[in-house]
Amino acid sequence: MFHGIIFKEQPSEDICYHLSAKINQLVFEPEHHHIVTKRFLNVWVAQESEFSSLSFTKVHHPRRAIIMAWTRLDNVNELILKHQLNLATTPAELILHLYFKLKEDCVKSLLGDFSVAIYDIDAQRLFCARDPMGIKPLYYCHHPQGFAFSTSLRFFHLLGTPAPRLEWVCNKLSHCIQGTAFEETVYHQIYRCLPAHYFNKTSDSFKKIRYFHFHDEKTRLKSSNEYVDYYEAHLDRAIRRRAHVTHPLGAEQSGGLDSASVTAYAVQHFARGSKDFHTFSFALDANDPQAIFSVNQQHGLHSAYVCCDPLWYLDSPHRACEVFGAPAHHNAAIQCEIFHQHAQRLGVRTLLSGFGGDECVTAGNLQLYFYELLANQQYRRLLQAMPGSSLTRMLRAMRFLYVNREHSCVPDNGIRQSLQARWPTASIVAPSLIQQYQIKKTYDQLSQFSQGYNNLNAFILDYTLSPCSISARAEECTLMASHYGIEYAFPLLDVELVQCYLSIPSEEKYYRGQKRYLHRRAVAKHLPPHMSARNSKNMGTRLTPYNPMAFILNEDLHPALLNILQKEKLEQQSQALKNATASDLAAPSLIQARHNILTVNALDTWLKYFYPTGCDWQV
Repeated sequence: MFHGIIFKEQPSEDICYHLSAKINQLVFEPEHHHIVTKRFLNVWVAQESEFSSLSFTKVHHPRRAIIMAWTRLDNVNELILKHQLNLATTPAELILHLYFKLKEDCVKSLLGDFSVAIYDIDAQRLFCARDPMGIKPLYYCHHPQGFAFSTSLRFFHLLGTPAPRLEWVCNKLSHCIQGTAFEETVYHQIYRCLPAHYFNKTSDSFKKIRYFHFHDEKTRLKSSNEYVDYYEAHLDRAIRRRAHVTHPLGAEQSGGLDSASVTAYAVQHFARGSKDFHTFSFALDANDPQAIFSVNQQHGLHSAYVCCDPLWYLDSPHRACEVFGAPAHHNAAIQCEIFHQHAQRLGVRTLLSGFGGDECVTAGNLQLYFYELLANQQYRRLLQAMPGSSLTRMLRAMRFLYVNREHSCVPDNGIRQSLQARWPTASIVAPSLIQQYQIKKTYDQLSQFSQGYNNLNAFILDYTLSPCSISARAEECTLMASHYGIEYAFPLLDVELVQCYLSIPSEEKYYRGQKRYLHRRAVAKHLPPHMSARNSKNMGTRLTPYNPMAFILNEDLHPALLNILQKEKLEQQSQALKNATASDLAAPSLIQARHNILTVNALDTWLKYFYPTGCDWQV
């Protein structure tokens, strides 16, 4: 992690001294991490690092520059050889060399996860960039004293209390955060550098550029088996890059196909063997243990950590404030902290996740494929794609064609219907604010989901690959893990793997009602048969009791929050949850009520933590 500020004028020694003293507040575990600070003329920077590693803040002469890079690069050796550099060159030194040689285009050469900040002292120019998938975070703001940037929003609280944005909070409370501009954060005038973007900042200009796009051009191979081999080669390489470590390795195991695939391939490439390979899981439903342990048994993994309470973190309500400096976009980052705590004790330094499979490379939206075939008038393939026997497929295809005789794209979907039914429960913000920020309109747009699409790749590119779907979760998971000295790695979000999947024709991805057909064929030889054959994510009935803390609304809600909520409605929902039986809690309205209570409590904790005496909303 790194932080910095470029002052408009050369700062006094006192300012830099106090800033360096306050920056230590960001150290989560002093026994494992420390912060190195440096000052050069009008620039102050800080780099958090482990005691065992060197700070990668560098100054080079005769071209004086400071580089800070939070990286996990896959092509360091290739770039070192290509540019004839010393084999001992660090990733930060490599990026700085590429910057002076290629300028902004240097980021197009980098393969991996990274946030980079380079300040050219002589030219007084700041260059910042972020990886295409947005795994490593990067934020910035135009501060009264200068220009500040950081890999954590927590840093900006050290420069003065930032003003919270009312619109962001209202959208969060209404479960519409995916409909907001991802560049904007919860704080007024503090922004996020978007994935696949870089920016240049000088004393009189600020310019943002997108440097990377996925494309939809198809790869043409001779047979279906060649497509399977092509996909598996990319999958294997993506996992191998992240499993090629010399320290103990960990992998999350959800019991699903994606995490099982990552675990199975990683074991093959991990040089230290199964004794230093550890898995971490949540087991809530009846079939979870069998799915989780069958993978461990097949590959001889004897170390498995299983947690049965996904809301254990409610006992530590301030964690998002301490680590993110803001309310969490996605609870997965806080939820999985229990894995990081245990992994750290085991010496695990890299933790693999299966996140990204559903979204990018094993997409199971079979309905969209039907409409893609309909739009392209590929009726024979439509018949083949239907599940069942020859007669059943024929009848299903005829029914599909009849029902959609006036449609060429998804006309409606169950997700929209479910979310629309939840709106009366979800709308807990004051009606005047719902109208002011057009929240119902945003909610309606999000609930459409795949409605209006008839192309699988278009949906992936427009919706599931959007920063709010991918980067929001990945960057927070990365931040949380980093506080425990752990590198969170997402093999299924590998840029080359995602592009490979987009380049394969849709007909290779589905067959006779089988979702994830391409991925199943590729990984079947490494997984238990029941795992690769299962066509549903249903893991049976829930066995883990619900955490009662999820039903209790915080007492004495922050006044700023009370002013924008329908408190009576919330209290009624909280009471209904307390009185409900275990079977009642599965009802959509009560599921939504639980989400409401958790969201309100999280925002209340955030406001009390940073604004104990009150705050003025920025409208």
